[in-house]
Amino acid sequence: MPLVSVIVPIYNAEKTIARCLANLVHQSLTDIEILLVDDASVDGTLSILEACEREFPEKVRLFRQMKNAGPGVARNLALKSARGSWIGFVDADDMVDVSMYEKLYKEAVRTDADIVDAAFYREAKDLALQQITPDMAGKLTAEKKSLLIASGGYTVSKLFRKDLLLSMSDLFRPVYMLEDMDFLIEAVARARFVASIPEVLYIYKETRDSLSSDPDLMKFYASHLGAMAGIYDRLKRLADYEDYRMAAEYAMIVMYSEAVESVARLMPDEEVAVTMIEQAIALYQATIETDLSRNPFCMNPDKMDHKMIHNIEESLKDPRLYFRNFH
Repeated sequence: MPLVSVIVPIYNAEKTIARCLANLVHQSLTDIEILLVDDASVDGTLSILEACEREFPEKVRLFRQMKNAGPGVARNLALKSARGSWIGFVDADDMVDVSMYEKLYKEAVRTDADIVDAAFYREAKDLALQQITPDMAGKLTAEKKSLLIASGGYTVSKLFRKDLLLSMSDLFRPVYMLEDMDFLIEAVARARFVASIPEVLYIYKETRDSLSSDPDLMKFYASHLGAMAGIYDRLKRLADYEDYRMAAEYAMIVMYSEAVESVARLMPDEEVAVTMIEQAIALYQATIETDLSRNPFCMNPDKMDHKMIHNIEESLKDPRLYFRNFH
């Protein structure tokens, strides 16, 4: 049985998938399986995946979805068949270092962690980042858990204990964008111990064809409100929610801010825009209990946070005036 299962959801990735797979099939960790899920691609992706499975039958398992359903559904499908005790996720347009899963696995075993994180490189911004820094590693206190929940991060830079994922209330939401945000936050909320490797092992490519760069306003709006509701629905069920509620609310506040500002800037029809903003306000009022001025995560000295808080207050006060301020 493999030690680690790596899941790759794939849709129309004929330009990037061969590059992605090259380092996955040659990982220095030999006890590994690569679960490829073709999400009803209509280009040449499937033939590349089939060739990879034929060449590496001992490592690669290919799954097909006959109808395009998004990366969340694809990941859920593979998770049901994953045989490893540890789970990793990779996006089809990204790259991993050939030593990534050996290093993450060894650190997971050494520390008995539930989640192990590596640094990642955002190519488009020429920026290296890590969510779980060495000073955050170890047993998760309420303070550490709050900081990690508020800081965001990437599912793909991490290795997860499969038992942790199976304990969660839900897996990935069946959507096309931000499908993993509430998933990652719940995983952190449920984890008892985390570890990190301060080394760049994941390269986030941000290709123009990827879902994360999709300019569709309605999809952007719905995905952000969906993530906001998902965070609340998942965490509200947990017994220790009050310990990190303000951090969770900050994560939801960021989603709200990005959703309503995108509508105010990009929706040309005022009535439609105001209706959409009012829908977002209703969700905000149903999920956010703490005033912005009393949430310590909103008091970041960063000027962008101050601007965000001001915009949120304006939108809550008068959605129509808020819209008109952008036009």
